[in-house]
Amino acid sequence: MKTTHHFEIRKNSRGISDYMVDLVFEFGNTNGDRLILGKKKVEKLLFELEHLRRQLLKVCDKNGLAIVIEHDSLITAYPLHKVINKMK
Repeated sequence: MKTTHHFEIRKNSRGISDYMVDLVFEFGNTNGDRLILGKKKVEKLLFELEHLRRQLLKVCDKNGLAIVIEHDSLITAYPLHKVINKMK
């Protein structure tokens, strides 16, 4: 999106990075002519991110997961460390 000189000056003087602007576009809510990413929303996103992190660490402990699918049915699930051990 095109930015104005005014936007760039204000953004830089207020310590707002391009990545922060991208976060507002990604997660902010429209309010008239504004996109707003408030503190409550950021705290909610951080909570969700921490939950995701914990779950990913559990998957990592298993060297990943595999799920077998046939047609529309989930057949089985297993950790990849079992596959790696069988390959040795």
